[in-house]
Amino acid sequence: MKARTCTVFIGDEEWTAHFHYSPGSPGCHTQRNGDPGWPPDPPEVEVESLTRVTPGGGFSVVTHPEILAQAEQACLDAAIQQDEDDMIEYYESRHRCE
Repeated sequence: MKARTCTVFIGDEEWTAHFHYSPGSPGCHTQRNGDPGWPPDPPEVEVESLTRVTPGGGFSVVTHPEILAQAEQACLDAAIQQDEDDMIEYYESRHRCE
C-alpha cells in the first residue's frame, strides 16, 4: 500500500488525512491455460490519522467512526483521481506530436 496525504473538509473545517492506498487489481476471468481466474480486488484506503491544527496551535485528532468513514471515502476519491491524472500525464508525455 502506498502512503499518501490528502486534505479533507468536514463541515467548515479543513483536516489532514494520512492514509495508505491500494489500487486493487482487475482480476482475471480465465487464465491462458483455461484454468479459472480470480475475482477483482477493489481499491482500498486505510486512514492512519485525521488531524487539524487548532486556532491555538494545538492538534485535534478524530476517532469518531462516522467521521473516519467520510474521510476514507474522500481519500479514496482523491487517490483514484490522482492515479487517473498520473496515467493521463504519463500517456501524454509519451505520445506528444512534435
